Amino acid sequence: MILLAVSLADLAVIYVVKKRLLKGTFSSVKATESPSQFLPARTTIHVTGMSFAVVTYALALAPSIYGLVYFLLGGSLNWFILFVAVTMLGFLLFKPKEEELKKFFWTETSN
Repeated sequence: MILLAVSLADLAVIYVVKKRLLKGTFSSVKATESPSQFLPARTTIHVTGMSFAVVTYALALAPSIYGLVYFLLGGSLNWFILFVAVTMLGFLLFKPKEEELKKFFWTETSN
């Protein structure tokens, strides 16, 4: 049950990160500053976008890993299938779409 709550929290984190990044929170960042506190100062907007995609995929895949570990430790197959379903939901809802990334890159590079 706790792992299911953590899985849903992962989806909430993806939602928050996606809204902050794609809605222009980082659009006011100057070219010499870092677009994120987690990235080095010399990163480009393309590196930021790719980092966003990798983090999104990793967070969306986490519920399946939680379910697999739970299943291997003696859990039921039904719970594993539920965790896989949460993963699929995460990929369907929060997959970085090509149109969004192109719009993000276009507006960021034109500034």
